[in-house]
Amino acid sequence: VISVDTERRKYYKEVKLPARVKPDTAKASYKNGVLEVKLEKLEKGRERGTRIVVE
Repeated sequence: VISVDTERRKYYKEVKLPARVKPDTAKASYKNGVLEVKLEKLEKGRERGTRIVVE
């Protein structure tokens, strides 16, 4: 989700990505009117799961 809310401009855009990503690696820059967002893809088989203890 990309959201900008300033005095001069309001903008909202949601983009579906073709692969799963690591959200904590997100980096963004805005130069010359261009927003660039970089994310790292999760490697196949490296997705995090939740450990469940079996009693």
